[in-house]
Amino acid sequence: MLDMQQTVVLKPARNYNQPASGAALLPLVYGDMAGGGSGGQWRAVCIDTTNNVFALAGHSMHSVTGLYDSDGALIDSGTYTLSLSNNYEGRGIIATASFSAQPPSEVLVRGQGKTDDSGCLIDNPVDIAVDIIAETCVDDAAQYIDQVYLVRARQKALLAGLLAGGVIATQDRLGDLLTDLLGEFLGSWWIGGNSLLRLSMDLGPCLQAESELAAHLRHGDLQDIEVSADLEDVANQAELCFCLNHATGTYQASDDGAYNAQPLSVGLYGRRTAQLELKWVRHEQTATAVGQRFVELLSAPRRNISCQVGHLRLLHLEKGDMVVLSLPWLYDGQGLALANQIVRVLSVEPQFDSGLMGLSLLDLGLYKTIAYPADGAYPADGTIQAGGLRDRRQY
Repeated sequence: MLDMQQTVVLKPARNYNQPASGAALLPLVYGDMAGGGSGGQWRAVCIDTTNNVFALAGHSMHSVTGLYDSDGALIDSGTYTLSLSNNYEGRGIIATASFSAQPPSEVLVRGQGKTDDSGCLIDNPVDIAVDIIAETCVDDAAQYIDQVYLVRARQKALLAGLLAGGVIATQDRLGDLLTDLLGEFLGSWWIGGNSLLRLSMDLGPCLQAESELAAHLRHGDLQDIEVSADLEDVANQAELCFCLNHATGTYQASDDGAYNAQPLSVGLYGRRTAQLELKWVRHEQTATAVGQRFVELLSAPRRNISCQVGHLRLLHLEKGDMVVLSLPWLYDGQGLALANQIVRVLSVEPQFDSGLMGLSLLDLGLYKTIAYPADGAYPADGTIQAGGLRDRRQY
């Protein structure tokens, strides 16, 4: 099982013969760090004071669009030579810039980061998460990851058009890094019952195949049901800061979130604005998608449901599973009895002595839909949605 408490170790400058500071760390750079903002976006590390060599990243890079001094001025490209894949001093592949004359005291970099084996830029947030794991694990990272969840999460990020970019310049715990990265895109991770890491992306189209629904919870099987919701969790507008300059620690782009405000929620609960700092987001399109989905999810209080199941036939359930729940005394947005609502399992507590199971569930605001065949039985007059109506059948 993958140890999520282990540290993602960066290459230290002391690996090289004449660094300016042996304690300096070579950064991991992901995504299009040339997109958005202005000037240099992160600091290069001097690894050879005699030959004026700077490490731009602790790995090969896709491209470098410019080097800058501490005042933000572009350094003349004729004064240095780039090597985007350099086994410098035989210590492993890194990206370097070698200056022909005395370089500025500080060199800032702007460019595109790490690539995959085919030479393509790694900018899908799920692929970045996997690569961070690979940086931590000497062995093949795939052996630690649930591939079914990985494919599903990667596809969701791809369909939503999400692009991530950022720099890791400090040595943090693996679990913390993944939480920071995925959390910005409303994603998450956990260790499944098979001891494999599961990655999930909730942003974007939430299309769950029937086979992905782990169980149907029938009202007659449930007891001691408690439903809670906290108004403090409501956000009906999201102000965004993105395009973080890692050299200065400042965000170079922002959005007041006027486009994502939910008028109905504002009318019900008053204006409740959340400020999101998205250090892994560089592009306005991605920031817009994140803000929009964030408000969609939180414009109404999210219901937490705890209950007891009167048997042990659902022992296969585990954290992260999607299940379908029906409660005749709880209502949906149309004022009708809650039927076939999709909820996520937060915890499972089997009680073998009593034959009961305790469940903690999060209402995702989604529901199982029903589709009708295009056989002419229903007119195309707008009264029937093609796959958009709630399935109210009992299972």
